[in-house]
Amino acid sequence: GSLRLTFAADAGAGAKDLDAELLPPPGVRPWVDDHEEEGAWEFPELDPGNWTLEIHAKDGWLDQRTVVEIAEGEAKAIEVRLSRGAGVEGVVVDDDGKPVGSVGLYAYAVDPADPEEHLPGYEEAWADARGRFRVEGLPAGPVDLSVGGHERGLRQDGQFRVTAPATGVRVPVTRSASLRIRLIVPDGALLPELPVFLTRLDGSRRGSQEAWTMGRAGDLFLLEDVFPGLVDACVDLAGYAPLVRRIAIPPGGSAEPEEFRLEAGFPLHGRVVDGDGKPLPGARIVPWGNEARLALSDGSGRFEVPHLRKGRTDLSIRAEGMAEAILVVAAAPDAVALEVVLRPGGLVRGKVVSRTGEEVEGRSFDFHPAGATDALGSCWRASAGADRTFALRLPAGRYVCVESRGDLARGVAVEVPEGGEVVLDLTVR
Repeated sequence: GSLRLTFAADAGAGAKDLDAELLPPPGVRPWVDDHEEEGAWEFPELDPGNWTLEIHAKDGWLDQRTVVEIAEGEAKAIEVRLSRGAGVEGVVVDDDGKPVGSVGLYAYAVDPADPEEHLPGYEEAWADARGRFRVEGLPAGPVDLSVGGHERGLRQDGQFRVTAPATGVRVPVTRSASLRIRLIVPDGALLPELPVFLTRLDGSRRGSQEAWTMGRAGDLFLLEDVFPGLVDACVDLAGYAPLVRRIAIPPGGSAEPEEFRLEAGFPLHGRVVDGDGKPLPGARIVPWGNEARLALSDGSGRFEVPHLRKGRTDLSIRAEGMAEAILVVAAAPDAVALEVVLRPGGLVRGKVVSRTGEEVEGRSFDFHPAGATDALGSCWRASAGADRTFALRLPAGRYVCVESRGDLARGVAVEVPEGGEVVLDLTVR
């Protein structure tokens, strides 16, 4: 069969960058010989079946997607009427409320079926020298706005959501900053570079962790192009206790906290046993999330974790067939040796599927105690393998499961009984 496509004179004909695409039914050859003649699209030699017609246009027209049935030998003609979309207009502003001009904007319509997803495609616009913009061709409803300008040191704290149509919108951007660290090493060694971990404590990236390498600049280390805000900066070098500073990094400015003075720290001693008091050799003991400081228990279950900073440390203890224990311990010169009792707990296993059909291997999930108020700090974590499944043992209790560093309010409640098994299938974006 064949299809001839035209556009109504008052509803789409002559629209800028008008494009029509015909997608084949399952099992039908995907290649289609199409051409445009005098404002009409011709699709000859189509196999019978239900074809998907996608139409894309600019100038404020909405995209369309519809199914067209083609019968054997049929010469079908369709006149398409496009609909005008909604618009969003406003201004891009910086941290001081001043206009930011000459940047691109991208608008993504939110999927009505899932507020965390976007509909296919996007519309774009350009903010003029005074930061003013107008995006057209949007479906009415929630829209997420992204601003370009990364090369100019402009950043966004997540996409900015508005409801189209809208006017007078003020889209905020912030300016990147720099971080300076002065490091004091006991032996006076001059390091060429410095690894540092930043944990974000505010904004949409709250809870995210980033590993950076700071380059030397004279007698200090410099990291440029950093997203501003409140962070915990951790310097963790072998042979020394890790150091953490809470730092407020100003937009467009530079932060230089109190100097980081490395010290040997304190060792933490202990013993790992099962519920009957029998030693558990080969148990893995690490400060939570820091596998580089791994210690193993010996044949009598004893262990030592060296070079811990004075004060609180979240410690993870794991052994074969046992639920991982997460303890809050305090390292100090006079600290008493720990006696850690591990129990089998309960098994949580499941399969991970993607709502969009994307691969899920390596996606990780956090299990927080039911009373947790946020997704920061230590937790129990599982990852989907190549077969899209996961399994872990948890101490008996109630938990909230979220994708790593996700919103606890959107989590799944899980109750784990001692010695029991819970099947938990998860759907992710």
